[in-house]
Amino acid sequence: MKNRAITGLCLLAFSVFLASCATRTAVSLSSYPTTAVERELALAHSVPTNTPYGSVYEVRIYVVRAGDTVAKILERFNLTEEQLASLNAGNHYRRIKVGERIVIFERTRAVDDQLLRVTGSDFRSRRIESELNFYVAHFSTYPTNHFYVGATKVDRGELVEALVYWKEARVLLPYGELAGDAPKGTEIFAWQGHHLKLGRDTVDTGEDIGGSTYLETHRQWVDWMEQCIAKGKLYVITTNEADKLYPEADRTKADNE
Repeated sequence: MKNRAITGLCLLAFSVFLASCATRTAVSLSSYPTTAVERELALAHSVPTNTPYGSVYEVRIYVVRAGDTVAKILERFNLTEEQLASLNAGNHYRRIKVGERIVIFERTRAVDDQLLRVTGSDFRSRRIESELNFYVAHFSTYPTNHFYVGATKVDRGELVEALVYWKEARVLLPYGELAGDAPKGTEIFAWQGHHLKLGRDTVDTGEDIGGSTYLETHRQWVDWMEQCIAKGKLYVITTNEADKLYPEADRTKADNE
């Protein structure tokens, strides 16, 4: 009789354990932002510039599960309490509830292995600095502009093509080096590729691209941006100096928005 009671208790405990496991696995632990507020937060925080190349931080939603504490969540995702508060519209978490949705950073890797790769900053260029001044004079309203120029094609040490990350505007600019003796007024032809702006020209997944010829995923954009920062050459261009070099510039098509 005693053995039967023990067996019954064991079966009951095992059943509760299975039910608990089923409940936990039925809850998605991590998903993309779904509400307008969550998506706005994700976009605002999706491009840290101090992360090493190859590690893409993606903003995701974590669903609190049984046994979670704030300390455990901070440790799991390598976040500070201030970062968690910033990601969640200033909410400082002291207590959390099972099933609650929290915005977090999650370090992932870019899944799209595109052919475009930044090879480095070891290049020579007779035009890149003047081209950047031209671009700022015509398209920037920021007082100071930081451009990370990552070479994608070099011929015997001379820059041929590059991908340029404009930090202030969060824009990726394809660049093609013009001939050294190209006359003034032809600078615009170095910037003929489509300018990829985070949010405007990026989508969540490859399926969202559809038949577009210029859209990219958020993750691929961040991967390219990190390559430019980690491997590219930094040029700092002030708007005042650029305006002196190109006083005739018309800034009606500023690319800040």
